[in-house]
Amino acid sequence: RVRCPESGFVRRLRGLVGGSERRRRACVHEDRRPGGDDGVGVRPERPELDAGRARRGGARKARLAARSLRGSDYQTRRAALLAIAAEIESARVEILAANKEDVDRERAAGLNEALLDRLLLNDARISGIIGGTKKVAALADPLGKIINTRTLENGLKLTQVSVPFGVVGMIYEARPNVTVDAAVILLMSGNAALMRGSSTARCSNEVLVRVIKK
Repeated sequence: RVRCPESGFVRRLRGLVGGSERRRRACVHEDRRPGGDDGVGVRPERPELDAGRARRGGARKARLAARSLRGSDYQTRRAALLAIAAEIESARVEILAANKEDVDRERAAGLNEALLDRLLLNDARISGIIGGTKKVAALADPLGKIINTRTLENGLKLTQVSVPFGVVGMIYEARPNVTVDAAVILLMSGNAALMRGSSTARCSNEVLVRVIKK
């Protein structure tokens, strides 16, 4: 058997992997704490690991949702958007109350007026969200449209058709209206949404997401 000499890059890579494994084992050893009578140690809680698992779990759910949306028809998606608009109207008082809690908390924390204005929801802005949702619902189906066709020299015919992306991730700041705007646009186009809003709009977003889910 002929063994090829390792390149410098391979040796460095092997050292990094080995070092990472040794460090990982050392961390596991150091993290162990006295347990019960059986002598089994218990690792301390790691909030950052829990957050990571939650994000991965959300991503897996979004991928499954994307598969369902890919096969959804236009009328179903349109009806979902109209239902969202109706639920937002019904929950107007609850949304305003949650948003007031966000605004009062962030104003007390010293958030500047420009960001407070972005954060603010009022009757006019909620009406704008509802109106925007209905406008998107009135659009033609964006999926399944033939965008371009051409025939190659060998006779092969190529057709470009509009399809969903799948899962679209968004990170956005103190704009709770974006929670609805993004969800509506993505649903209409057959995409799943994986969104992370700002903590400044935590109460507003919690209510809006619950309303959308209904």
